[in-house]
Amino acid sequence: MVLFPIAGRAWYESDGVRIEMRPGSVYWTPPSKGNLPFSRGCPEFFSHFYLAFHYEMIDGINLLENWQAPAKIGEWDVERDAEHWEPNSLSLPNAWIITATVEAALIRHCGHRLEEAIEAQYRTQSHLGNVFTYIEEHLSASLRVEDLNEVACLSRSAFTRNFTRIIGLSPKAYLNLLLTRKACSLLLQTSLSVKEVSEQLEFENENYFNRFFSKQTGFPPGRYRAHAKEKWQ
Repeated sequence: MVLFPIAGRAWYESDGVRIEMRPGSVYWTPPSKGNLPFSRGCPEFFSHFYLAFHYEMIDGINLLENWQAPAKIGEWDVERDAEHWEPNSLSLPNAWIITATVEAALIRHCGHRLEEAIEAQYRTQSHLGNVFTYIEEHLSASLRVEDLNEVACLSRSAFTRNFTRIIGLSPKAYLNLLLTRKACSLLLQTSLSVKEVSEQLEFENENYFNRFFSKQTGFPPGRYRAHAKEKWQ
């Protein structure tokens, strides 16, 4: 879970690490897992927003699976950024922007553990490890579910059943999620035009990319980039 403190202060302790949480910073707090001891408290009234990351996969790897220590992962401007949060929920476009920002912070913070996370994930999902490798190397709009079940040497129905059980998403939904994330990354972190992003991701044409991106995020690519720059940079 990622916490965005608004007021007060609190502390969280897990895996021998104690973090003091205060407004202006963003924190990762791991969920309770097994018998791992953890404790928390609020010396002052503590108000916060939060994002719950459930099986957030990065190219088939759950980077947070074994990350059990709390951590400060970034900063945020409470007065400026709190306006993006609606009562009890986020609008879809703002959720995508905030999630992309937090995900980048998490990767920066624990990127040195990525190789360890990949190895651990492959050990538990070894029969699909080659599929995730193939996705990482070939992710584009032209990648099909049929390509993946051929790599896995399974029928489409058996592959879809196994993949969905492990990942929690159907293969098609998972590919759409990764493709959207890659598109978001290119729009936010490069100066490529929308047409160039569309071509790099191998969409049939720019219009098809616009329709796909709008359906996934609630914004066409150009507006998404402008909105992110205006509100978050």
